[in-house]
Amino acid sequence: MPSAIRRCLLLSPCLAAAVQAGELDQNRAIDTAKAALDSLYATLGPWGTGLLLLVLIAALAFVCWYYLKTDKDPVHGVSFGDGAKVETGGGGVIGRVHDGAVVTHGPVTAPVSSIHNSPHAQLTINQRDPLDRQTIELLQRQLGDNQEALTRAQAELNAAREELAARSQNDRRAEEALRAMQAGDGQRAAALFAEDEAKQAAAGRAALHKAATAAKYQGALALTRSVETALAHYRQALEYVPDDVEALWWVGTLALQTGDTALARRSFEAAIRVTVADSRERAAMLDGLGEVALAQGDLSAARQAYADSLDIARRLAERDGSNSEWQRDLSVSWEKRGDVALAQGDLSAARQAYADSLDIRRRLAERDGSNSEWQRDLSVSWEKRGDVALAQGDLGAARQAYADSLAIRRRLTERDGSNSEWQRDLSVSLIKLGDVALAQGDLSAARQAYADGLAIRRRLAERDGSNSQWQRDLWVSWIKLGEVAQAQGDLSAARQAYADSLDIARRLAERDGSNSRWQRDLSLSWNKLGDVALAQGDLSAARQAYADSLGIARRLAERDGSNSQWQRDLSVSWERLGDVALAQSDLSAARQAYADGLAIRRRLTERDGSHSEWQRDLSVSLIKLGDVALVQGDLSAARQAYADGLDIVRRLTERDGSHSEWQRDLTVSCVKLGEVARQAGDVAEARQHWLEAQRINAALRARQPEHPQWREDGELLAQALAELDAKP
Repeated sequence: MPSAIRRCLLLSPCLAAAVQAGELDQNRAIDTAKAALDSLYATLGPWGTGLLLLVLIAALAFVCWYYLKTDKDPVHGVSFGDGAKVETGGGGVIGRVHDGAVVTHGPVTAPVSSIHNSPHAQLTINQRDPLDRQTIELLQRQLGDNQEALTRAQAELNAAREELAARSQNDRRAEEALRAMQAGDGQRAAALFAEDEAKQAAAGRAALHKAATAAKYQGALALTRSVETALAHYRQALEYVPDDVEALWWVGTLALQTGDTALARRSFEAAIRVTVADSRERAAMLDGLGEVALAQGDLSAARQAYADSLDIARRLAERDGSNSEWQRDLSVSWEKRGDVALAQGDLSAARQAYADSLDIRRRLAERDGSNSEWQRDLSVSWEKRGDVALAQGDLGAARQAYADSLAIRRRLTERDGSNSEWQRDLSVSLIKLGDVALAQGDLSAARQAYADGLAIRRRLAERDGSNSQWQRDLWVSWIKLGEVAQAQGDLSAARQAYADSLDIARRLAERDGSNSRWQRDLSLSWNKLGDVALAQGDLSAARQAYADSLGIARRLAERDGSNSQWQRDLSVSWERLGDVALAQSDLSAARQAYADGLAIRRRLTERDGSHSEWQRDLSVSLIKLGDVALVQGDLSAARQAYADGLDIVRRLTERDGSHSEWQRDLTVSCVKLGEVARQAGDVAEARQHWLEAQRINAALRARQPEHPQWREDGELLAQALAELDAKP
């Protein structure tokens, strides 16, 4: 007799006696029940005992057949109806149950700790059935708060029901088919066997769906431990049910985090094929495809995917303006559109898209301040607004936006310190505020912000080394700390930080050569190491580092000429190679490299004249070409180049006088023009330019007296003016 049926027969007064005696252990309960059966056998004899058992079997078979409709979750025999919430340890809802599976809303950042229905979860019992009611009430009285034991006992009853029903139904069908064959009714027998085949196939599909659900549960639980482990579980779920939309979304999302853009693309494309048009699911998969395209640097494809997603989100939001989930989806689509515009350098379009997203998120957050998802969305919108303001050179607006974002993120992390997504968000805010401080010349504040961000990112990376996003975050932190060290004149510390960033960039780039973001990171690390080598006078090492950077930048720029970030990177590589050539007195090579960089920068500024970073880049190229002309003795060409560069910098400083980098650029331009005047013999003009430079430098030093670069600039200016005054 199968074990489940045997245990079902024992779940009666025998088990009740065992429970009442305190024998809660399953094996001891069975032993006690067996003893009771032996006693029954001795009393009634073999025929009486057999008849009683047959009656019990028939009764239980009828119960199973009648009540087997109840859907049960494969785990612990607990039933979860549609709409059940799945919560994390921090109380955040990660999804709801739909058709027996957890339909998640996004990445899970804490272990699943509770699954509960509304109004409450319950065992799969039928209160109208006397046997069920009596048995479960007895168990509840005796087991009390021992929910685990109660659930386990009920699971045994459910399993027995299923097994009894399946065996009895299959046996009856098979026996009837055999009788039909013996009677020569082949058609009837074939129909019965076909019915049996269909029933078995359906049962097999149901089992596969349950196995897929179990695999997805394991994936959700593994998310906070290891992205690779979670990915393996979700991929296993697809082995059971290849068109499981939830599993496809998670495989695509986690593949992106591990850097496997090819797998991510396949998963999202497969999901699009099986989702309904104009559905939230289809929009989510389109967003995923956009993320893949963005990671691969295909801005055109990313823009199209996000546009298609936005169209769906708009139609859904217009259909029901009171549906907060659809409103949130629309805000996400606007944010994605802004990301592409920002990557393309279209700051006006990016600002508008982010503003549209922010408007929706403000309304949602005001509606329910306790909704952590909406609060986090609001923090992201403030961060995006800060990114645009920083790109436009508005440091005050950028700092305020980043501070607003940081305030929300601090509250969230105080609410749940174990939430890794919120911890990462907090590190991003710190890095962004560090960028503003660096641009304002506050090296101490910048260093502290970067160090605080690095501390968080180290903890996250140590928690899961397979999470490529966290590894890349570490890369960013090392780059930022290297820039501060370099600005402070600590070239040794800068070199070490850049070397650490290079190690990470290399590992990521080797993991997925098609990931353009990681290729670009590798290029930037080489550039930074070249900067240190150039500052240390190691021209050979600098040239090699810049050449390695240029090779990557060229390949990326050739792949997509519309990607403004890659075009700018290429211009920087040309500029750096020009610096080495100038230091080696190869004026022809220097002039060509600077000219190549200038050509790219002119195209970018013509595309968007409001982009302050591109405007500054253009002024730097003009200054560099002026340096070559000055060394060649072409004072007229040098003067014109320096004057053109100065005009750009003046416009930038008028836009935001707190931007210390632009203020120093203004100082440099004045010094250069003063040198041209000195060589031309116009001492009065030279003194005028240098005095202006000295005034600007004094204002910078008053702001940050310990800034090494500004202190050195001041000393050189004082010396130059003294020498000028000493001449007859």
